[in-house]
This record gives sequence, C-alpha cells and structure tokens, in this order.
Amino acid sequence: NSSSTAYGGLRRRRRGCTMDAYEHQVGGHGLMRRSHSCPDRLFKPLALKEFAFYEALNSEKTPADLRALGEFVPRYYGVFKKTDMETEASNQGSKKAGVERGVQGQIPMMQINPSSCFSEEQQSWADWFNGMRYNSIDGIAKTSKPAGLYICMADVNVNWVQPCVLDIKVGTRHYDDDASEEKKARHMAKSRSSTTRTHGMRLCGMRTFNAVTKNFEKTGKLSQHELEPHAIPKHMRAFFSNGRCVRTDAIKPVVDRCKRLLELMSKQNTLSFYSSSLLIVYEGDEDASRKILAEGAHVAEVWMIDFAHTQPVKPD
Repeated sequence: NSSSTAYGGLRRRRRGCTMDAYEHQVGGHGLMRRSHSCPDRLFKPLALKEFAFYEALNSEKTPADLRALGEFVPRYYGVFKKTDMETEASNQGSKKAGVERGVQGQIPMMQINPSSCFSEEQQSWADWFNGMRYNSIDGIAKTSKPAGLYICMADVNVNWVQPCVLDIKVGTRHYDDDASEEKKARHMAKSRSSTTRTHGMRLCGMRTFNAVTKNFEKTGKLSQHELEPHAIPKHMRAFFSNGRCVRTDAIKPVVDRCKRLLELMSKQNTLSFYSSSLLIVYEGDEDASRKILAEGAHVAEVWMIDFAHTQPVKPD
C-alpha cells in the first residue's frame, strides 16, 4: 500500500491547520504556504501530474531505478483541502492580521483521502501513473489543478539558520505532450531567447544572505538580457557570495550532489521530467556553517522540485 509509505505512517484524516505565505520561495507559479501547526511542512497548489508523481515515487509498483530518486525529492505527506465553511470566515477575519503581520492571509486546511476529491477518471489517472512504465499516456486528460487542493511536503530549508536558495529550471524542453500548440510555441520562443536552448538550464530566482549587512538579497525573474549565456557565471558567483567572500565550502557539496543526481537520472528510463527544477540550498550563517563543517556534515544540499509536467517516457 503506497499510502502508508508516502504519508510517513500518517493516517489520512480530517485535521485543521492554518498557513502563511512561504518566505523562502524564489521561483514557481503557485504560492507556497507554511503550516503554523507543522512549521517543517509546506503546502503547494495541487496539479494532477505532480500529485501522481509523489504517489508513484512511494509505490512498490514503481521501478527501483526511479524510486532511487527519492533521496533528492522532498518528503511527501499527502493531500490537503481548504475547508469550505472556515475559509470564508478566515478570509474575512484575517485581512487585518495579514496586513499587520506582513503575510498573505491564512487558510484553514484539512487532510483528506485523495479519492474523495477526484472523479473516477481523475483517480484512474493516479492509478495509471503508479503503473508508469507499463501504461501509455494516450487518452489521459490534460494536466489540471483542482481548486482548493494542496500537496503537503517537507520544508527542505527548515534546518538552516539563514538558507540561501537558488531555483534552476533544467532541460531544453519545458512543456509536456498535453500542452496546446500555443503553449508549445510560447515555451520554444522563451527557450530560444534564454540559456534553456544553449545550456539546458535557466536561473529562475535566488535568495542570498549577506554576511556583512545581515540581510537577505532576493533576485526574482531575470530580464532577457540577464538570461543570456554570458550572464550565468556572474549570477552563480553572486549566489555563492556572501558580501565578504565566495562560499567555496558550499560549492563542492553542490557539485558532488549534482554528480550523484546525474548518475541516478542516467539509470532511469521511466519518466521524462519536463519543466522541473533543481533547488540548491546552502547555510548562509557563518557561525552555523562552521559548526556544521566541524561535525563533518555538508553546508549545502540539492533537491528536485516541480513535477507538474512529468510524464512517462514514450516507447520508441
């Protein structure tokens, strides 16, 4: 049974929680939120293909070479839904609090059994996706985002004192087979005008900690000029710089983890990861970094995120 594994032994049950906007988000389209009751977890608006991926990654039906990627994927805790009656009351009652606290509102949530929210067609999508290699993508509905549903996952930044975060969109193609011709054309145009086509990567945003000013510096979406190949070294150096030096102690573990990920990816031929990202994180606090290194641990980590356009590899 995949649910006991995917949910880390948690039972699917009704449970309320409220959330604030996630301060460490640097990329992506959906607003991530953090739970008050479980501050080590994040909630992301659900997309069916991403939901299927997380369920499948923890399923015994999934090939072992794909499940091995789990070491790079944030832990998955299941699906949550906005509560109906509480939501409106919360929207009315938290407007002032949202302004005073500098957050973007609070949303009451409850944990659910996904089968109670998906039609038979949609539920068969998840069942089909769990079979992955043994099924065809033909006949499956386009990716959709059911309103009010969220995927719950671990916050990979929770153990860092001052997390520095970089979101890199990887691959030369950022649309799946369900994309419309208009969407395909739009993505291909963006690819041609950025480092996506030439380097198979695009910097989507970063957040760094300046050790001199003790403040975070955030860079959002880059302009077309800044997305050109010659700008990559400048932005990578800026990400690993703390205002005093370049954090070479963070660069080596990032390179090592990327090599490990490449090794695992080269062994799997089950899924195509379109429009997925690498999330690079390192400890920006110098005192905390020295303590981590003294303990023989690494001050940086690499994660795979964003699976809303992941699909099975089509047979030749």
